[in-house]
Amino acid sequence: MTAIPARELRNNTADVLRRVEAGEEIEVLKDNRPVARIIPFSLRRRWLAVSVLAGELSRLEPDVTGLADELRETLTETTDDLSW
Repeated sequence: MTAIPARELRNNTADVLRRVEAGEEIEVLKDNRPVARIIPFSLRRRWLAVSVLAGELSRLEPDVTGLADELRETLTETTDDLSW
């Protein structure tokens, strides 16, 4: 991934967006710290494997709503076995 200063994004917005459109991921830095990531937009829906979803759920803050538990219970109902 390429990192660029915010100044370069400001001065060369069209060029940066062309690069992203071509598939490049760009990290924007402010005071040499990453503040944003510009990634290509995908129109194709991306399905997550159960293991990836479970990993993402474990990274979340404690869930007081119970949604995470409900999602874990339904992880057995996936489309992982289907060929797309």
